[in-house]
Parts: sequence; structure tokens; C-alpha cells
Amino acid sequence: MKINYALIMAILLIGVVFISGCTQTGQITSPSRTPPCAPNWQCTGWSECSSFGKQTRTCIDQNNCEATISKPTESQSCTRQIIEPSGQETTLNKSTAFASRVIDGDSIELSNNIEVRLLGINTPERGQPYYQESTDRLKKLVEGKNVVLEDDIEDKDQYGRLLRYVFIDNLFVNLQLVKEGYATVYILQPNTKYETSLRNAENEAKTLKLNIWKQPTGENICDNRCVGISYFKWNAEGNDCDNLNGEYVKFVNTCSYSCDLTSWTVKDESSRNPYVFPIFVLESGKTVTLYTGCGTDTKTQFYWCSSGYSCNAIWNNDGDTLYLRNSNGELVLNYPYTGFS
Repeated sequence: MKINYALIMAILLIGVVFISGCTQTGQITSPSRTPPCAPNWQCTGWSECSSFGKQTRTCIDQNNCEATISKPTESQSCTRQIIEPSGQETTLNKSTAFASRVIDGDSIELSNNIEVRLLGINTPERGQPYYQESTDRLKKLVEGKNVVLEDDIEDKDQYGRLLRYVFIDNLFVNLQLVKEGYATVYILQPNTKYETSLRNAENEAKTLKLNIWKQPTGENICDNRCVGISYFKWNAEGNDCDNLNGEYVKFVNTCSYSCDLTSWTVKDESSRNPYVFPIFVLESGKTVTLYTGCGTDTKTQFYWCSSGYSCNAIWNNDGDTLYLRNSNGELVLNYPYTGFS
């Protein structure tokens, strides 16, 4: 029998190629060429795989090694450097963009008109104390500059804004705003990647009483040595959304003098509009109760009349923070809680 040496050599060569082909880990799959793949890839854009609904890229490295790279799931990430067709450098969970405009203290607009909400923080809304200061600080940090955007589990919020951590020149912008007292920590589950760092920064800003954490000073001042919480019912009976007045907080004045609460504000961690006290003086030793729902105000009871949301309950049952500020916007109470009540 005539031996076909050319055929045998071809089979052996195929075996060698199969064994020693590209051996990348992570989401790199389906390699087809040797030699071993290098770490940097030139990749085309995302393409949809109709049979599985997965997003893939076709990549060729500097050694002409071809592979596909699958878009990571929510629980995965890939930090392999790739080059977009536009030439913009990115990774699968980070991208660079131009911050063309700062909208407010915790949101920006990119050059492509896409809005970005900074993850993990909340800054004062328009008309609230330190709104302008926080907005101006973010402008100084990022407006008109290239920034790096990093995602977490959720891509967008209910308004269609991208949810991102923002970096510039190795500075973590979200963290910096908290550290300087221009923002409070506001964790939107399940986006918890930097929660520990953010909360540590907030504690530092509180200790130093920076900006939004400043407290009133002087004699006979109504601060947290006078006005406190005597009872807080944040978990209403039954469905909180249907029992708004089952949520309430009772404030007390323990000082020997009266406290004028006119134009004082109460809010939670979210961006909802705060409650603003009407003309009201809390006498020494007296209490006043603020209900979430609607009703008729009295000398001892006031009603937030929260509205405009699918659920108008204010206080989260699993944890939230109450902020009480005087008419000058100075912080009087910062009351965090966890668990049920």
C-alpha cells in the first residue's frame, strides 16, 4: 500500500494547531490560529448572534491570531484592551467620553447628548442648599474634558440615563464629591462596587463638617442638641404605598427655649423634593409629628402629602437616612437607620 506522507503530515499539523492554538481565558473563545495570542486585540464592533442572542466581537491580535470575544454578563467583566472602529480606547466595562456639559452636581451630558447619572451619590436639587456649590464643583472637575466612565451591574436608570462611575486623571470624581462634602452616599442596589469607599469618605466629611455637613454655631442655637427624633415609624402597617400616614416621624425640642422651624426641610436619601415646614415654632419640651400622606395641618401634626410617584411612601423599610436642615440650609439632623420598625 502506498503511504501518503503528505496526508499524514497534514493531519499531524492540524493536531498540533488544535492543541497549541490560542489559549485565552475569560470571554475569549473559538480561536483558530497559532501562535499564542498576544494581550492586545484589534476588534470590530459588536455583532448579534441570532441563535443565542449573545453579543460578540471578531478580534485579530498582533500575531494574526483570530478569536471572538463575548460581551460579558452583568456579573462578569473583561478588562482586555480593545480598539473601537472609531479609534476610541475602551474596555468592556470602561470607556472614554467627552463631558460637554454638567447638568447638576450628580449628572453630566456627553458630546453625543447622552446623559450620565453618577453612581453611588446624591447631591442637592435645584433650589436646595449647596445645589449651586455642588454643581460648580463638578463643572470644575469634568466639564469640557475627556473622562473615563465605568459601569456597575445596571446600565441605565428609569429615565434612560447611563449609570456610571466617573474618573479623570486617575481621580475618582464620585468619591471626591463625597469626600469634599458636596454629595451624600446614595446606593442604588445592586450597584455596590464602591459602596465601602464612598461610605468611608462620607464619614470623613461628616467628621470634618464640610459643606453640606456644616452645623449651626452660636448660643441658643437650635441644632441637634435641641431638636431630635422622639419616635420614627418608617415601616407602615400593611402596604406602605397604600398607608402613607402609617409612616411618620416625631420631632421633639429638648432645649429650654423655643425653636423656630419655619422653612426647615426634611428629606430622605433620594432626590425627591423635601418637605418644607410652614410658619411654625416648636416650643420647649413639645413634639410635632410629620406624616407622609395628606391631611389637615394642626399645631402638633403636619402632612407631607407625598405624590407624583407610583409609590408615594418616603421612608425605605430596609434602611434610609433622614436629613433635617434649618432655614439657612445648615444640617441639624442626620439620622440613618436600617431594618424594620
